[in-house]
Amino acid sequence: MSALRAALRPLYDTPVGDRVRAWTGIRSLINVRPFAPAATVSDLFSWRVDSVWETCFEVVNLPSLLYPGDAPADRVTLVLFADNGREIGRHEINLAPFERRRVEIEPLLDGATGAGSFACFHTASALEALPRFGCHLSERGYTGFRRRGDRLWSFVHGNQHVLSATPDGALSPIGAKARRDRTYSPQLRFDDAEAFDLSFANPVGRPVRLQVRFLAASGRETAQSTVELPERATVILTRRNGGEEPTATIEARGRSNLWRPLVFKHYKSHFDVFHG
Repeated sequence: MSALRAALRPLYDTPVGDRVRAWTGIRSLINVRPFAPAATVSDLFSWRVDSVWETCFEVVNLPSLLYPGDAPADRVTLVLFADNGREIGRHEINLAPFERRRVEIEPLLDGATGAGSFACFHTASALEALPRFGCHLSERGYTGFRRRGDRLWSFVHGNQHVLSATPDGALSPIGAKARRDRTYSPQLRFDDAEAFDLSFANPVGRPVRLQVRFLAASGRETAQSTVELPERATVILTRRNGGEEPTATIEARGRSNLWRPLVFKHYKSHFDVFHG
C-alpha cells in the first residue's frame, strides 16, 4: 500500500489534487494550496468599527524574518471587505526590514462601519525563492479590538487560511467547501459571561449557509440562527445570558470543514476575545 501511495503522490499531492479531494470528500482538507507558485496566503481577519468598537492590525515585515541576511523591504497590501463580502478597497504599506507597525482599520474603510473582514498579503524580492521549496508565505497575524474610551487593546491571532494573492494582486479562494454539512462545537462554556458575540467569516470560496444552535447546559436548544453568507461575508451573532437556562455551548453547522468563530465574551468590567 505504501508503494502505491508513493506512486500516486505526484498526482494527489498537488493543488489540483487538493481540489479533487475537497470535491470528492475523500480525506478532504480545510484549505487547498494556491495554483500560483508565487502567491502569498492570508487568513480572513475580522474588523469591528462603530460607536462602540475600534480595530487595529499588527503588520510585520515577515520576509525579513524569513531571510534576515537579505533584510528585504516588504510591500504589504491590506484588502478590506464589507460584511456582505464586497471589496471596500486596498491599501499598500511599505515596511523597512524587520519593521512592525500598528495600523488602525477605521481610516481605511472609506466610511464603512459595522463589521467585515480583511486580508494581508506580502510582496518582496526575497520571496521569489519560496516556490522551489513548495512553500507559500502565510499571514496569520494579530488583530486588536477595544471599546472606545478604553486604553488597552485585546489581541487575537488569525483563524484560518481563506485567500491567496499573486504578486499582481489577483485574489483566489483557498478555503475548501465540504461535500456535506459539518458541525463544529467550540470546547468552552459561554454561561460565565453576561453576553457574547460570535463573529463568523465565510471561510470557503462560495456562498454557504450557516446554522448556529444555542444550547443550555442540559443540552436543550434555546435558540437558533440561520444565515446565508456570500463569499468573504461576515456575520456577528449576539446572545445575552439571563433567565433560568443561559447559553452554555453552541454548535455551528454548514458546508465548511471548520466553522471556528471569533468569540467576544462580555463581563461587567471587561471583555475577552479569542477563537472558539
